Amino acid sequence: MDGHAPPPPADVGRKFHADGSVRAFPGNTIVCHLPADGPARTALMRVYDRLAALPARRHALLPPSSWHMTIFEGACDQIRDPVRWPADLPLDAPLAACTDLFAARLRAVRFGITAPIRVAVGGVIAVHGGFLGVTLEPADPEEHLRLRTLRDRLSAVLGLRVPVHLGYRFHLTLGYQIDWLTPDEQRAMAEVCGAATAHLLEAAPVFEFPVPSFCTFDDMHAFPTLFDLA
Repeated sequence: MDGHAPPPPADVGRKFHADGSVRAFPGNTIVCHLPADGPARTALMRVYDRLAALPARRHALLPPSSWHMTIFEGACDQIRDPVRWPADLPLDAPLAACTDLFAARLRAVRFGITAPIRVAVGGVIAVHGGFLGVTLEPADPEEHLRLRTLRDRLSAVLGLRVPVHLGYRFHLTLGYQIDWLTPDEQRAMAEVCGAATAHLLEAAPVFEFPVPSFCTFDDMHAFPTLFDLA
């Protein structure tokens, strides 16, 4: 042992401060917002309350008003990587220029997507050093084809294809890890996640979402809609 503390989890100094307060992390994205009422919201609020009651706060929980399922990752101002930025826009272009470009391209296309978008709960997981949330899978083969086809079309329209495009896993984020868990805390978190998974599978095994929205964000606490996809 060299006595040095390990580096903090990946999103500390990026999306959150070490005390859990939110940092500026602006960007744009295409998401389905979780409806403000219904069985999914009710079931998730019980999970949220249980997580918020944990004695050791090692995660920064997101406000329920921010809950969503990402359909397609857009661009982030702090990630100026050629594979995560539109190829026909300079890497040093303002984020607003990227958002305007994406908005114009999206408005020019009719995607024909209809609600509800139905996804099945996989489980509540806490990724070591990463996100805390619910894994989701298309509810049936038809929904799988519909969502994967939509992602392919969005990639083509926006001129953006990230390395994980084909293997992208749908999810709903509840929070981000901001400090390392002790072994006892890891066991407690595993128990909470297991109980939360069982609760969701009983109370709301399938989440239903409205049509996707093109959104901007200043940080991880709010994803205001610019417009819905047509």
